[in-house]
Amino acid sequence: MPGLTERRNSRLAPWLYSRAVVVNILRMLWASIMIWGEFGIYLWSVSFCKWPDSGLTSASHHGATHVLLISDPQIHKPSIFQDESSWSSLIKQLIYDVNLKKSWRFTKRLQPHVVFFLGDLLASGRGVNSETEYVQYIEKFTNSFPLGSNILAYYIPGNEDVGMGVAQSKVNVRRIFAENFGPFTQQVEIHDHTFVLLDAPGLVDEDYQRASVGVTYNQWSPLRGGTVEQLKKIKPSQKPLMLLSHIPLYRKDTASCGPLREKGNIHKGVGHGYQNTLGKETTNFLLESLRPSLVISGDNRDYCEHTHVLSSLGFDVPEVTVKSFSNTRHISNPGFQLLSLGDPPPLKSVSQQSFSTQTCLLPGHHDIYGRLYPMSILLTVALLFIFNAYRARRIRRFYIPQMSLTAPHDSSKKIVSPIRSGLDSAIWTPGTGALTADIRTPNMSSRPTFRSASRPATPLASSVLPVTTPLYNEEEEADDMYPAQYAQRATAYPESHEETWSHDHEPLEEIWHENSTSTTNWSKRTNYWKWSWSFNVGGRRVTVRVPTPSWSGLRDLVGLLDDRAGEDATFKHRGMVRSTLIDLASVGWTCLLLWSVVTWWTF
Repeated sequence: MPGLTERRNSRLAPWLYSRAVVVNILRMLWASIMIWGEFGIYLWSVSFCKWPDSGLTSASHHGATHVLLISDPQIHKPSIFQDESSWSSLIKQLIYDVNLKKSWRFTKRLQPHVVFFLGDLLASGRGVNSETEYVQYIEKFTNSFPLGSNILAYYIPGNEDVGMGVAQSKVNVRRIFAENFGPFTQQVEIHDHTFVLLDAPGLVDEDYQRASVGVTYNQWSPLRGGTVEQLKKIKPSQKPLMLLSHIPLYRKDTASCGPLREKGNIHKGVGHGYQNTLGKETTNFLLESLRPSLVISGDNRDYCEHTHVLSSLGFDVPEVTVKSFSNTRHISNPGFQLLSLGDPPPLKSVSQQSFSTQTCLLPGHHDIYGRLYPMSILLTVALLFIFNAYRARRIRRFYIPQMSLTAPHDSSKKIVSPIRSGLDSAIWTPGTGALTADIRTPNMSSRPTFRSASRPATPLASSVLPVTTPLYNEEEEADDMYPAQYAQRATAYPESHEETWSHDHEPLEEIWHENSTSTTNWSKRTNYWKWSWSFNVGGRRVTVRVPTPSWSGLRDLVGLLDDRAGEDATFKHRGMVRSTLIDLASVGWTCLLLWSVVTWWTF
């Protein structure tokens, strides 16, 4: 059992191990973690994205046009059209949609002038069963990617949007897509640069028909209204041309994708409703007929840089494959591409650069739901377990067994009080009627004996006791360990001594100087109040006082949350493991409530 001093020191700061304080601190900590995970990490990632205006020449740097390129948003189907309706699938879709909206909300803070969506706007648009389903699918996309009135937006189709090859939809989704997003293949002029938007799925379908008859593109008669027919209408000009395609162009399997790619390269591959790259002849047809200055593609989900070398034409064409904007298992971090456009250089200054591109990364699901939140949960469990283990140890250490107030059943054994036995053996002096008792200090028997001062009292059974002697003083309770001369010190002063008061008991009227107008006074003579405001309200003076902030005041405020006696009893009843689980649930429900509010605000 600890000593008295140790027990007193343990009561100096009970709020240090109060359950209410620890749980509330963890709640505030989790609120900070969730604000960072739901907002801060997105804002931090976008803050590192800068428009690549520095890559332009000095003449083109002034008044640059900012173009944002988004690939593979992959909006999921509305919940009412999904086959699976389990709680797990609904929660996964909710998290997916919320993070996609937050990514777009923070990406739009870059304030682009033009936005190009590089296909696969919908995750499974080709698999719809009705026009109504496809229309609602498109409405969900537009709600997830709202645009301001000052932002131009252009869209190119992907194989998941309109289908490709044998994986065609039962519904005429190409018509509905064109009605909502514009022509499939078109030419756009932006800041003296030509952008060619390519219908890559339609070009692949026409390429299979061309290859089936064994003719080249020069010999091929384009399909009426097809992709090849529209491409042949575009004539190269002196302006820089940017080719935008959902499907990347052909390259060798061993071609490197640069240091920014997470893993592997882009390999040739064909499957049900997809094709990894365009054909070799199709790629040569596009590069030779259009002669683009830059090719930007998507569909592969991961970032890739590749340069197409055309020795026959005497120039090289760089291609950038944009990262997927949505979260996917293929990559750790989604992203997007920034493109800055400047004034085109003169014909004689072909070395000047009129465009510059830069990739940007966004936080992925794995960063938030695979690292941040699980590690925070493990840390919370560990802290609560350590705290409850300390509480269990403290309760065992400072537990004082209850003393019995009843006498033992064995009447032969008497409980003798050391002090009372001294009084029983006291020697009375008949002349003074005073009691002289030997009161010895415990464990100091070798030291001199002190005698108590004489008090004008006699034992209850003594015949010397007067009838008028009071047995109990209401103002002073008798204490065997408190000498009488100290109790009488208030009457030991001379009669002429006047009563005095310390500064702590001065009247408030002498401390606070109230004026007729509203003033602010600084108190120098009291420790209770430091600032006051006095003003008149309806002819009556009102004073508002603000207490001094102090550590003791904060400790007392926190101490209001502490019910250590009740907590200790409840903790002993529940046990350490159960208490840890209950504390974890107490922290968890506030986090769940905060996440629900954030989700509601995002939608």
